[in-house]
Amino acid sequence: VKKNIEEYLNPPRTIFVSIASYRDQQCSNTLKDLFMNAKYPQNIYVGICQQNKKDDDECELIKECIREGLCVGNQIRKIKLDFSEAKGPAYARYYCSTLYEDEAFYLQIDSHINFIEHWDEKLLNMHDNLPPNSIISSYPLDYKDRHKLGVPYICESMYKSHKGIPEYQSYIQEPTERPRLTYIIAAGFLFMPRQAVIDVPFDPHLPYLFMGEETLLAARLWTSGYNIYSPNMNITYHDYGRKDDPKVWNDNKQFNENNKKVINKVLYLLGEKSREDVVPELLLDIDKYGLGNQRTLQEYLHFADLDLKNSKGSKKWCTI
Repeated sequence: VKKNIEEYLNPPRTIFVSIASYRDQQCSNTLKDLFMNAKYPQNIYVGICQQNKKDDDECELIKECIREGLCVGNQIRKIKLDFSEAKGPAYARYYCSTLYEDEAFYLQIDSHINFIEHWDEKLLNMHDNLPPNSIISSYPLDYKDRHKLGVPYICESMYKSHKGIPEYQSYIQEPTERPRLTYIIAAGFLFMPRQAVIDVPFDPHLPYLFMGEETLLAARLWTSGYNIYSPNMNITYHDYGRKDDPKVWNDNKQFNENNKKVINKVLYLLGEKSREDVVPELLLDIDKYGLGNQRTLQEYLHFADLDLKNSKGSKKWCTI
């Protein structure tokens, strides 16, 4: 009874972890690392959208890990799609979000990630020291660089393959006392409170989207009143060296052609295309999945120093 009263007065700060996995052999190790390095693994819940070919490795907790009592085995929710049904990371992340059950915080990661010891406690403490309506996000440091001092800070925008859709570059910088204000989210490490998921729900109508996912979500969050901060310590490490692993845009020969359609939707929401440029099925529930009403798009673009119209890059944030 005493324990129940304590939990009612001080409910555990649960974390939902979203993992979109496409034919990823490292996904099981990511799960193991996630639970083994958590200080409070009983408060961690995972939602996986697994997109595999018939003989691909199942993304599941390693049995030895469960048997030895090092991991929990009943806090994982999963949606399985055949790899032929996969339509890119943004589409899979929406499916992950349907597994969310109102946990206190939402962490979105990739499926080839390593965690530091007690990552959950450190991430929650980091968030506690920020103002209300704060989000923590950045590109994780490469696993092979984990012994380097410093943390990645995204501060450069550039335009390469898609006119009007920026790409971003992070640079390793000395850790700061507190997380640094930034202008962009990283889809592979995004930590936000419950209310942000309610206010800015994941859009099911972004099939085949890859480039543009981060700019659109950042704009939606920022215009909904959320500020983005870059972590002041490395919580995770990412395996970027996966050039021979399966990619959805290689397996699906129609990916690039379909990607052009959804890019038009992104540019429409960012003010660079007209509604007529977007196929109607991508505009379903556009009010629900569009920009927020707390701040304007133009205010965001000015704040972020993004020149979409002229596809002009910027390093302004590298000097702040």
